[in-house]
Amino acid sequence: MKSYALFITAVLASANHGCASRDTARPVRARSPGATVDSSGAQAPAPNAPSARVTLATLVSLERSIRPQDPARPELLMRIATEALELASDERAQLDGADTLAPWPRRSNEGQSAASESAEQEVAPPMRDPAAVARLTAAQREGLARYDSAMQFAIRVLDNRLNTYPTAARADEALFLLASSLNSWGREANAAYLALIRRFPESRWSAHAWVFFGDDFFEREEMESAAQAYQRAIDAEGSTLAPYATFKFAWARMNQSRFDEAAQAFASAVTRARNANTPVIVREAARDLALAITQSPTRTPATIVEFILATAHGDEALAHAMLDRAMNQLRDIGRGPDAVALWVAAAARDAQWACARGAHANEAAGGDAALTARVAALQSQLQCP
Repeated sequence: MKSYALFITAVLASANHGCASRDTARPVRARSPGATVDSSGAQAPAPNAPSARVTLATLVSLERSIRPQDPARPELLMRIATEALELASDERAQLDGADTLAPWPRRSNEGQSAASESAEQEVAPPMRDPAAVARLTAAQREGLARYDSAMQFAIRVLDNRLNTYPTAARADEALFLLASSLNSWGREANAAYLALIRRFPESRWSAHAWVFFGDDFFEREEMESAAQAYQRAIDAEGSTLAPYATFKFAWARMNQSRFDEAAQAFASAVTRARNANTPVIVREAARDLALAITQSPTRTPATIVEFILATAHGDEALAHAMLDRAMNQLRDIGRGPDAVALWVAAAARDAQWACARGAHANEAAGGDAALTARVAALQSQLQCP
C-alpha cells in the first residue's frame, strides 16, 4: 500500500476527484469503571465537575432517549462531541506547562488506515514519557486522566456520527473535528485528513487538511509538495487559514531559493493578515519579506524600497521596520554599497527615517571614503540634526 505521503502527492495533482469511502476509525465498545455509556457505545467522562460536565451528561441522557432514525440525532451527536472537546480544552488549560502533555514520537504506520489503528489501540491515549508523568502532582494526574477521557469520548462520538450518518449535514465539519482532535491528542490523523480532502474537496474545512499536510511536508523538507499543499489551503473558499498558509508558502519558496516568489508571497501574507487582524503574522511576514527581497537577483536597492513601501500600505511603523531589516540584511551579507544605496533611495521618500538611520548608513559604508562622503552629503542636504 502506498504511504500517505505518496498518496497526498497524488491528491495534490488531482484533488477534485472525490471519493465516497471513509478512512476514519470505527467506534470501539471498550468500557471502563466510572463511565456512562451512550447508545453508540462511546464512554462519556464520569461526572466530576461543574456546569460543563452537567451539560454533557444531560446531552448524553437526551441522546439515549431518542431513536437512531430521529433526524435530530446527528446534530445532537455533534453537540455532545463539541461539549466534550470544550471540556477537554478546559482540562488542558489547567495543565499548561506540564511537559507530559507532549506525547512520545508516534510510531510509523504509514499506509495503515485509521480504522485498523483505532481497533488495535482502542482509541487509547497517546504514550507519554513516564518520567514526565511521575513529576505531576496528584491533582495534575487526575486532570490529565480527565483530559484523556474527554478526548477519547469526543473522538468516539464523532466517529460514530460519521459512520452512522455519513451524509448528514456538517459531515465535513465532523470529519475535521475528528482529524484535528486526533492530531492535537497525539494520535495518527493522516487518514482522517485525507478523507476530508477526498470527500469534501470544496469544503472550507479542507483548508485545515491542506495546512496539516503542508506542515508535514515542510518538516520533511519536501518544499515543492509543501508549497502546493499551502496553495490549496489559500485557494479554499471561506478558509480562515489563508494568512498562515501564505506565510508558510513564502517560506517554502525561500527554502527553494525562489526569492522573488517568496517576497511576493510574504507581501500577500502581510495584506491577508492585516485584513484578518492577525498582527503576529503581519509582523513576521514583514520581517521575512525583507530577508527574501534582499536576496533576489533581480531587485535593485531602489526597487526594494518601492516594494517595501507598497507592501506597508501607509503603515509608517511597518515600513520602517522592513527598511531597517533590509538595510541590515544587505550590510550583514557584505553588500554595504547596496545598503547605502537603499538608504539613499529611501531618503527620497522618508527623510525622517533616513536621518534617524544615518549612523547605520555610515556603518554600512564600512570606511569607504566615497560612500561615507555620499552619506554625509545627503545628511547635510536633508538637514539631519
